[in-house]
Amino acid sequence: MIYLINNNILFNTEDRSLVMQDDALSAMTLSNSSSRLLFELLHHRGQALSRDVLLETVWDNYGLVSSNSNLNHYMSRLRKKLDFFNVPERGIITVPKKGFKFNENVPVILLSQ
Repeated sequence: MIYLINNNILFNTEDRSLVMQDDALSAMTLSNSSSRLLFELLHHRGQALSRDVLLETVWDNYGLVSSNSNLNHYMSRLRKKLDFFNVPERGIITVPKKGFKFNENVPVILLSQ
C-alpha cells in the first residue's frame, strides 16, 4: 500500500519507506515495527487504538515480545521521523486512557493497495 500523508510524504508499506514526494534524497526506511505501527495508525486514522490492540497487531501477531516500553519507544521514534518530514505537530495524538490515533486533520490518501 502507498499512502500520501500531508500532501507531500509517501509511505510505502511494502518497502517500509517514507519519502518526500519531491525529494528522493529525503527517503528513509522504517523498521518493521515502526512501519506496522504507522500502518495501523493510518489505516484507522481518527480512531483511538488501545495499547493492547497496538501491542497485538504490531508485535504479538509477529511472534515478537511486546511491552508498553516498546510501544512508547517506537511511538517516540515514529513521531520524530514524522517531524523530520514536517508533519504538523500532533500528527500522532495520545488519547488519555484510550491509546493513540493519527490526527484526522492531517490529510491522508491511500494511493494504491
